[in-house]
Amino acid sequence: MNILGIAPYPGMMEIMRSMAKEDPTIHIDVYFKNLQDGLHLVKETDIQQYDVIVSRGGTAALIREHVEIPVIDVKVSGYDLLRVLTLVDGYNGKAAILGFSNVTQGASAICDILNIDIDIFTVRHENEVEPKIKDIKDQDVHLVIGDVITVETAQRFGMQEILLTSGEESIREAFTEAKEITHSFRTLQNQTTVYKEALNNSHRGVVILNQHWHVIYQNQPAKQWHIHEHLMDNTQLHMIFKNNDDPTTIDNIPIQVNQALFNLSGKVFNHNDDSYYILYIDSLINKDCKHQGMSIKELSQNPDNAFLRINGSSEAITKTTQLARQLGNMPIPIWIYGEAGTGKSLFAEAIQTSRSYHHLIVVNITEMPSDKRTYILFGDEQNPGMLTGIQVSGLCIKGLESLSNSEADDFNRYLLQQQDLLNKIIVVSSESPADISNISPAHATLVSSLSKGMVEIPPLRHRKEDIEDLVKLFIAEYNTRYGKQVVGVAPDLLAELKAHDWQNNIQQLRQTVEKFIIHTTGAYIQPTEVLHILQELKTKPNQGHHQNVSGTLQEIEQQIIKQVLEEENMNQSKAAERLGINRTTLWRKLK
Repeated sequence: MNILGIAPYPGMMEIMRSMAKEDPTIHIDVYFKNLQDGLHLVKETDIQQYDVIVSRGGTAALIREHVEIPVIDVKVSGYDLLRVLTLVDGYNGKAAILGFSNVTQGASAICDILNIDIDIFTVRHENEVEPKIKDIKDQDVHLVIGDVITVETAQRFGMQEILLTSGEESIREAFTEAKEITHSFRTLQNQTTVYKEALNNSHRGVVILNQHWHVIYQNQPAKQWHIHEHLMDNTQLHMIFKNNDDPTTIDNIPIQVNQALFNLSGKVFNHNDDSYYILYIDSLINKDCKHQGMSIKELSQNPDNAFLRINGSSEAITKTTQLARQLGNMPIPIWIYGEAGTGKSLFAEAIQTSRSYHHLIVVNITEMPSDKRTYILFGDEQNPGMLTGIQVSGLCIKGLESLSNSEADDFNRYLLQQQDLLNKIIVVSSESPADISNISPAHATLVSSLSKGMVEIPPLRHRKEDIEDLVKLFIAEYNTRYGKQVVGVAPDLLAELKAHDWQNNIQQLRQTVEKFIIHTTGAYIQPTEVLHILQELKTKPNQGHHQNVSGTLQEIEQQIIKQVLEEENMNQSKAAERLGINRTTLWRKLK
């Protein structure tokens, strides 16, 4: 029996593969896809080679409407409900279960039996999920438990979420059902091609859409860039056409797709009483630069909920969040700084979301090749730079300390001419603005321009009362990824976690919980199972082998720095951490 498995989360994919290996009569190809992505995969796959599709929830229902072969839905069992209810029992925030009746009826029964106090809400159709999420958010619910559609909607509204995963028993039952149906039903449907042959000789991306914004043609560059997936749902593009002086033409509009910037031009033409949009797409940055040092984060469309995903109720993080909210309401550049792993980027995303930006363009100057840095940032007469092309997005800049004095001067001059851009900027650094100001007068001027508002993120050792809730959320996250059903940590292990100083803060705590989940076999993480991880946590990192050095103190210092840099693959942040200095000091010593 040939099965096409479409798992809406990674852990389910791993369980399906593992169980298929136990049965020599089953061959399975399994992919991690959800909803429309799962449907897209099915449409692009030769379905004739499969007897049945196994998926779950809304993904299974959506695929079933478009294929003729059987689609088996992996059910949510009572064991699945019991595991997640045990995990959230005692969670400090207000939690709720939201789902269809097949989930909520079982959850209600289990809660009554175990005397678990948690709100349960039932929906009859997926269109009811978003209104219900809005409703329960107004009831101060911070944590939502449900299926993929539910948790993704909750995430869009800035709420915490835990996916209700399926255990081995549920997937085994689905495989049994698949066998039974396959014996009686083997109808296959031929997949037809929906796109015309592309104009592959063009270096520009070309996409044609009909009046309903459905793609009817695209050439090879557009396919490789996945432009059509962005355009079909881009209401911003619709408004650009509508609000333009000439609504039949647009010129040189920057758009963000995945991790790249593009320049978009286009026009509307009419044929046989139908309207069509023909769009021409060019890479915004010269292709030789390959967008080094740039990444793009798509932000939530709910600015009122921007800060809800910052976890913690301690006084330290509460005061920091309040300050970030206040500064986010002001049209000023903001500087966020703090130790590695404290969540600086999360605060930058929250502030820019609160400002109603749809995307956050992250520019990491350290990752740019030094000989192309000025060109990538500012462009030239023929090509716009990364900063000159930004119009409708927020901006996050990292690595300012790595700018040379002349580059800092260039940056200052550019910002003086671009006040609108200046007020979109958030700087993120491990070093304080004062430390970076000490590099040179040019850096001091740049810091003065970019630090009108400053937010220092507290290290985890100053907010240890948040550790328990963070651990619970990380357990839920990695249960989903690895297909585990862990519901908590032993009390003595939790005490050890709270006592640790966490040199790399939340990032290190997250990585530690991930290791715990990988090595845990039971429902609770026990110290005996993760003893080697705890010992590794308490041990200082290896400082490398001693080498004979000679020369002056300055020359010896240079040799040590170069050796550590080589061992850390030229990663300055890691090298500075090992050497016990900040990255600004390291940069100065390398000059």
